[in-house]
Amino acid sequence: MIKRMRAVRLNGPEADREKIKIYLVIFAFLLLMGITGFILLEEISFTNAFYFTIITMATVGYGDIYPTQRLESFWP
Repeated sequence: MIKRMRAVRLNGPEADREKIKIYLVIFAFLLLMGITGFILLEEISFTNAFYFTIITMATVGYGDIYPTQRLESFWP
């Protein structure tokens, strides 16, 4: 006979810690993908790629960098 497994639900501080861990993993993944994209597409240093990724993720957009090739732009 197949027994059903019950989902373990966390309450209180444990749930908050788990959510924070998940958010940090997602943030780190997006950060690494952004840095990698800038390094490969723009051929810039890691430091500049990190800076531009943070600026992009924060939706500040100072205009320091802009598309120079058709591949880098979503629309012509």
